[in-house]
Amino acid sequence: MKKFFTFCLLAVFSAVLFAQNAKSVGVTDSDVKNWAKNLPTIVKEFDKIGADPADSYLEAINEKEEVENVLQKNGISGPDRIEKFKMITRCAGILKIEAELDEDSKEMMKLMNMDPTAELKKNINQKDYDVVAANSKAVLKAMDALDDD
Repeated sequence: MKKFFTFCLLAVFSAVLFAQNAKSVGVTDSDVKNWAKNLPTIVKEFDKIGADPADSYLEAINEKEEVENVLQKNGISGPDRIEKFKMITRCAGILKIEAELDEDSKEMMKLMNMDPTAELKKNINQKDYDVVAANSKAVLKAMDALDDD
């Protein structure tokens, strides 16, 4: 329950922090696989350089070049590495929320015309989401690994 609460809090913060238009950033299958494989490393390297991956102004911070280098080193292709990282993270958050809900909760929310991910979905591009969703097993495993750390 603690992990779920933490994740929900992260999802809400991500929705607020990452709010922007839902233009495609060109997320590729390779980007998502490398994100999933290297997420713990990326987060650790961000910590070392003082960059917060939840920062909505990640691309404007003083460490932009260092952030770009971390993402490049960990397989996120350019251009727009930072935007790709943020889009994959947002999509992963939606997948995680959807995976955490049991069938009864989903049905109840459907009857009440509620979608717990509706706000988050406003900030993603469907094409990018589809690429992330196609790799959902690896993405969810990476999210769980972060929870365990």
